[in-house]
Amino acid sequence: QVHTQPVLIFMSDGGASNPETRMRELALKHRGRRLQVHTIAFGSKADVRTLQSMAENAKAHCGHGEFHKSVDAVQLSKTFASIASQCTTLQGLVDKIGGKIASAVTQKLMLDHL
Repeated sequence: QVHTQPVLIFMSDGGASNPETRMRELALKHRGRRLQVHTIAFGSKADVRTLQSMAENAKAHCGHGEFHKSVDAVQLSKTFASIASQCTTLQGLVDKIGGKIASAVTQKLMLDHL
């Protein structure tokens, strides 16, 4: 069985009204599911403190909250690549499919040579 972990990516300039309340609601809704939360402050004038606070709030309620800052598209691309590399779901699928292929090949070889 492949174990998955939901991932929430919240990208903003931090200018929304009361985003901490919404993050708290999401964190409480997904409590126990090990929600992986990433907040991204995008743009040179982003409200970093608000998005850092949101990540800290998510960490307190979900067990994982990580803050990222991306000033431009190049940094944003690197941020998304970094987040993707932390996701365990893909590796779980690769492991499961690899196991099925190995099992099928082993059975085929045993049948062909016995």
